[in-house]
Amino acid sequence: MTVVTGRIWCGCRNLVLIINPLFLKQEHVFAVNSDKNSSINCIVTSALSVWLAIERSAVAKLYHAHSFACLMEVNISPTVTKALAGCDDIIRQHKLSCLRITALLCCKDLLWVGTSAGVLVYIPIPHVNHFTTKVTSVRNISHAIVGHSGPCRFLVSVDLNDSSLDSHIKSLANACASKEGRRRRTSLNVGVLQQKTVYVISGGEGCEDLQDTTNDENDDSFGIDDSTNFLLMWKT
Repeated sequence: MTVVTGRIWCGCRNLVLIINPLFLKQEHVFAVNSDKNSSINCIVTSALSVWLAIERSAVAKLYHAHSFACLMEVNISPTVTKALAGCDDIIRQHKLSCLRITALLCCKDLLWVGTSAGVLVYIPIPHVNHFTTKVTSVRNISHAIVGHSGPCRFLVSVDLNDSSLDSHIKSLANACASKEGRRRRTSLNVGVLQQKTVYVISGGEGCEDLQDTTNDENDDSFGIDDSTNFLLMWKT
């Protein structure tokens, strides 16, 4: 569930319940699909835009916060397929066969999408006003060049500045960066951490460089981190 323009949007199976928190009354209800056995997995909001995802689905749906109309559906499968182009054929086929959205996050003007394949997709959030009835398309859907080997478990955003990073955190960040810097895969950048900005953090299994096509079973480092939980950070 999430709060949207003073109302609580609550997912219940394939239904969205709109609840007035002041009077504790249900004001509206609508179905996101015709499958009563499906369940809403994620709901996030940005201004008048409400994004949601259904479990076992690779489609993100955009709804209007006031009219409750479905404005657009975005299938992230083509973007994930492109991101996995350099992977082993068997691994790629396995990840795509069970592809689904596992996490959503609205941060600034982007919708971040975590997937079961570990690929992080980001979608520019289209402008929605009170009179918007349909969004025909969205451009520049892309993906992060580093993702997780396994499913992305969650996405959060944090606003950090120099004053919020005390000496203990800086020392810890430097130690982690020094250790990870000697490895081929790195998930922390101290130089980035010390700047005042907003960060997107994803948590999931393993860390995968999607630009590195040299991974094979003869690589000593291949598969070592696949079962280890990683936090990946991006400066927005």
